[in-house]
Amino acid sequence: MTTRLRTAAPALRLGAAGLLLAAALPLSACGFPFSPYGGGAVRVDGGGGTPTPAPTDTTTDDSSASGTLTFDADSLPAGGHVEWSDGLIADSRWKVDKPDDGNGNWSYATVDGLCTVQFWQGTTTSTGAKDDREASDLMLAALTKATIADVTAAASDVPFKNATSGGYDVDSRAVQGSNDAATWVIQARVFEQAGAGLSFVLDCTDGSAPTVADEIIEKDPILVH
Repeated sequence: MTTRLRTAAPALRLGAAGLLLAAALPLSACGFPFSPYGGGAVRVDGGGGTPTPAPTDTTTDDSSASGTLTFDADSLPAGGHVEWSDGLIADSRWKVDKPDDGNGNWSYATVDGLCTVQFWQGTTTSTGAKDDREASDLMLAALTKATIADVTAAASDVPFKNATSGGYDVDSRAVQGSNDAATWVIQARVFEQAGAGLSFVLDCTDGSAPTVADEIIEKDPILVH
């Protein structure tokens, strides 16, 4: 499948105290009709077809060389870069909903109109988090407008697929839930040391968001540079 590389986006600023979300992630401006968080975020159990993470190679601790970016491995080093491979562009089930706005935001919709997914990739300033898992939870809190305590209680470690290794070894944090209009899944990973991050926000009006999230992970692996 042909993939399209994207340029780095302007910085996303996340404050550990204020959880301020910059204009890099304007949910309403990107055409999403649903508030993704209505107090009902629940744990993603990984049982909806999400593949098991690939085993970590124990012969080396150099995660930057192997491309392994689990939360238990070393983080992406300063100067490292990650991006979506944009695999949905060549998939007949999906169509462009909104093209890249120049700030690292773009979205796709299923051709039947039931699901919409917004992608983001870009740079971040320091969150003050102790590690990537905590920094990713801060991003989820900003995206969902939830408290960090609620996010930490509800979020699960769910792996993205790695375009280099083919394994599911790029960990992310994920929450899911529903409101009166849709089911939703939000996944994010912040690489604190590298100052980089990516996320997707998925809404489905037919209740299929958890299953469709697995499809997105499979078809849109992460490129690590």
